[in-house]
Amino acid sequence: MHMSDALLSVEVGVGFWLVSGAGIALSSRKVQTHQTQAMVPMMGMLGAFVFAAQMLNFSIPGTGSSGHLAGGILLSILLGGHAAFLVMASVLVVQALLFADGGLLALGANMVNLGIIPCYLVYPLLCRPLLENSSKSDKIKRLRVILATILTAQLGSLGVVLETWLSGRADLPWQPFLLVMQPIQLVMGTLEGFITVAVLRFLHHARTEWQGNFQSAQIGKAVHAGMESGIRNRKERPRLPLVAGLALLCATVLPWYASTKPDGLEFSIARLSAATGLRQSPGIVHQDLAQLQHRLALMPKYELKQPDLQAGPHQPGETPHPAGPQQPGETPHPAGPQQPGETPNAAKSPAGSRHPESRSLDIQANQNRPWGTPDAEKSLAGLLGGIVTLGLLLGVGWLSAPRRRSATADPTHE
Repeated sequence: MHMSDALLSVEVGVGFWLVSGAGIALSSRKVQTHQTQAMVPMMGMLGAFVFAAQMLNFSIPGTGSSGHLAGGILLSILLGGHAAFLVMASVLVVQALLFADGGLLALGANMVNLGIIPCYLVYPLLCRPLLENSSKSDKIKRLRVILATILTAQLGSLGVVLETWLSGRADLPWQPFLLVMQPIQLVMGTLEGFITVAVLRFLHHARTEWQGNFQSAQIGKAVHAGMESGIRNRKERPRLPLVAGLALLCATVLPWYASTKPDGLEFSIARLSAATGLRQSPGIVHQDLAQLQHRLALMPKYELKQPDLQAGPHQPGETPHPAGPQQPGETPHPAGPQQPGETPNAAKSPAGSRHPESRSLDIQANQNRPWGTPDAEKSLAGLLGGIVTLGLLLGVGWLSAPRRRSATADPTHE
């Protein structure tokens, strides 16, 4: 659910940049106050895992679209809300700068929808009470986690609709947009809830040191405590390789099995486009930011750039974008842009601006590729993004965390 710049006005984009900037300042200050240096490696590993997991689009039953794990609730449970938001913000920055996934102008709005909402709104409301009450049954706690991911998805999609409405996108009427988005995100949120519960249970059963299981409702506290003891005791360090192994699997192999259907936001815009004929010319700021993103992105749309073809011709009314010709209102996402007449299933196209004929052949090749066929470019993108995210978070974490602090801080009670 990464928004593109085309969906936002400059004023709204800048406004959400300010909001997300305030969130980063708050979370950095809280992390410096409450966390320890022992949290830093796990922040980096979980950031790499979430980056890789967001590459894995899977089909949403009954919708004709796809979705991916957002990870905000999972991060909040394991790290606490403040550290989780720093991790999510870092993931989104890497996606936007290196892979042209989500616009630069829309980066602040994406941080609000995918970071602030789960970490500072839903997590304190539904999940953190679990860490303070050990009397609840196992089933109730799992249900609360699933409800938290559903609420996060619903509020995130509502945020997208409100942000486009505030931007004056008259060609995206908010009522039809909301009616298309919400059912898709309801299914997506439910699926993410089950995935989140499964990951938490796997981490619990894989390491006996993480005894803060669902029975004791100390999930985040136990992970933190286990990590603290592991950093000090070399014999107890397998927990970080465990998360690293999950991230490596998600980054290198599982993308071969990702769905080629458009994600929920792309699907919703495609349906509204067919009904209303979306058409909006990009402004100068949007064009300048698109060119900047094009220059910065190493692997636009998670695939290698095509030299000498990156400045290929644009169709009338299209926005020059790092990922190639793009229709107004389209969302830059790993799925890739759509050409007129393409079906939504063609959304996963290789990135890098190419001539229309070359792009059409690439789209057709992707559709005809057997499910599970090894894709070296996707694996390379997953590794690159995971490593950069890990390095960024290690740097941010060590700069933010106090140098001398006892290992008694509890990040889940923020």
